[in-house]
Amino acid sequence: MKKVLLFVLGLSLMLLTGCVQDIYIEPNVISVVYENPRYEGTSFIIDVYITNGLGTNEYIEYMEFDIYSDETEKLYIAGAGFDIEETIFSNDYIMVELEFESDYVFTSESTFTQSGYNLDEVVLYFFTEE
Repeated sequence: MKKVLLFVLGLSLMLLTGCVQDIYIEPNVISVVYENPRYEGTSFIIDVYITNGLGTNEYIEYMEFDIYSDETEKLYIAGAGFDIEETIFSNDYIMVELEFESDYVFTSESTFTQSGYNLDEVVLYFFTEE
C-alpha cells in the first residue's frame, strides 16, 4: 500500500511540475515572451507573457502588438492594440492570449504558408504607454 501511495504521490508531483513554466523575466524592464502563434479561422492568436523585471509593481493599461514573419519584416501578419488593465508584480508576469480578429490580420494563413514561413519563427513587437 505504501508503494502505491508513494507512486501516486510521485506521479502527481511530476504532473504538477510539468504545468509550471519557466518564463524569463528580463531585469529592469517591462518585456514580453510569446509562444504558440496560430491561425484559427480568420483570426490570429498568440500566447503572450508580459513580464515585469522592475523593482516595483507596474500597472499596464494598454499595449500595442505587431507580428511579422521574421526579423526582416517581409510579411506583416497582424497588429492591434489591447487593453491589458492588469498590475504585474515586481519580478513576475501575467499571461494573456491575444486574438487578432480578421480586421487586424493582414496576412492570411494560406499566404503565410505559401511564402515558406514557419509560425514558430514569427517576431512580435510591442509598445506600451509610459
